[in-house]
Amino acid sequence: MVLYSNNIHWENVHLTDILGRMIPCPVRIANNADCAALGETTAGAGKDYSDLVMFTLGNGVGGGIVIHGEIFEGGIMGGSEVGHMVVTANGKPCTCGRKGCLESYVSVHALLQEASQALQKEVTLEEIFAMKDTPEVQKVLHEYVEVLGIGIVNIVNMFRPQVILLGGQMSEYAKELIEPLTMMMKEQCYGGKHGMIPEIACAGLGKAASIIGAANL
Repeated sequence: MVLYSNNIHWENVHLTDILGRMIPCPVRIANNADCAALGETTAGAGKDYSDLVMFTLGNGVGGGIVIHGEIFEGGIMGGSEVGHMVVTANGKPCTCGRKGCLESYVSVHALLQEASQALQKEVTLEEIFAMKDTPEVQKVLHEYVEVLGIGIVNIVNMFRPQVILLGGQMSEYAKELIEPLTMMMKEQCYGGKHGMIPEIACAGLGKAASIIGAANL
């Protein structure tokens, strides 16, 4: 059962029962960001690491945490919701009901909204990065990186993974963000140069990551 999904407004949806009536085999359900992280650990950009955190940057912000090669969900279900850590007190409203969540600032939807406002026209991700050297877009991307970096530093301070992976719709463009995010980690992570700073890399499997991860569950 899907107990809750804020972005698609589901509560207590018996998804496996519904799909089970259509598909002639057993059906199970898992979190897509968890599956993506496991897919990257198994066959993608994280295959050389046992401990990683993956941020899936799409319509929302999901997260998958892998510790010693196993997906971490917490002691009860619903863990690893990295998109719902608050990065700005009393900030932008989030679809989860809180204010200032990371998702409200660094989802693809949020980036498109900010860039469209700055440029006074609707734009796509491709257009944003094609115009990355214009003053308006530079400012939008700088603010995007600042907030995403806060979220990443928070996670690094808690889990100290070997690598941070950036996936979801943003993975195609994430290479543009790696250098400034790495600088933020070096400056802001607990211990600074005295601590171990993880690598940041783009997820490598694209949309296949969740499928491969689900197969490996």
